[in-house]
Amino acid sequence: MTIIQQTEWSSGLFNCCDDVSTCCYGFWCCPCLSCSVAGGFGENRCLPLCDICSPAIASAVGIPLCVPPAGVSLRVGIRHRYNIKGSLCKDIATSCVCVWCNWCQMQRELKHRTKNPVVVVNMQPAPTRCCYGFWCGPCMACTVSGKFGECYCLPLCDYCGPAVLAACGMPCVVPAAALGMRASMRNRYKIKGDIWKDIAISCFCPWCSWCQMHREIKHQRKTPVVVNVTNQTVIMQPNPVMMVPAPMPQVSYMTQPGCVVK
Repeated sequence: MTIIQQTEWSSGLFNCCDDVSTCCYGFWCCPCLSCSVAGGFGENRCLPLCDICSPAIASAVGIPLCVPPAGVSLRVGIRHRYNIKGSLCKDIATSCVCVWCNWCQMQRELKHRTKNPVVVVNMQPAPTRCCYGFWCGPCMACTVSGKFGECYCLPLCDYCGPAVLAACGMPCVVPAAALGMRASMRNRYKIKGDIWKDIAISCFCPWCSWCQMHREIKHQRKTPVVVNVTNQTVIMQPNPVMMVPAPMPQVSYMTQPGCVVK
């Protein structure tokens, strides 16, 4: 088994000038950049449009959105697929506050990480259990978050956040913690699916979603087979060669009249 250590992002959130082409692309047409990121990550290219169009549609019916589901899901997906340090709390904050820089950083990361692909193989189905979630869904959600390496209290934002936002006149209908956790788990363990399904399941079947994630974590505790493929430069050196000492040149002496050679 090969254990892959967590790494940092290849570039900082505000290091947009490290890749001038990406910076200009995002500056002049950020929606196009976000669609390129989604396509490069293997998702539907039209996925980021839900961050642009959905708030307007939801606001028209009185339920404005303040969490960009596509931005959060893609960020946590990239972070877990490539084993980058961070947390879901930071992903949510970055996706909500620094939208443009977030998309630029993800585009730079995809360009960098394509050089070092990582494959995780798990082939067995997960067991089924649901009593824990049936009797105490919030407790199970916190357990899933803790076992996955995130803050135990993170799922509480899905329960308390809507009430606080509604009191301020900004009701939230997207469970950020459930959506981010599901997307990150799917990408870490290489599970088939897409972010469209993650958004739909997290919004319409939150209880079943948390139960499924809990079963998946129990299953994935089994040792996975990890293959880390990196590009390495091999320098070939010639075999050592025995050098034969050159013969000593013969020395001849010439005598001249009046000279004595000893």
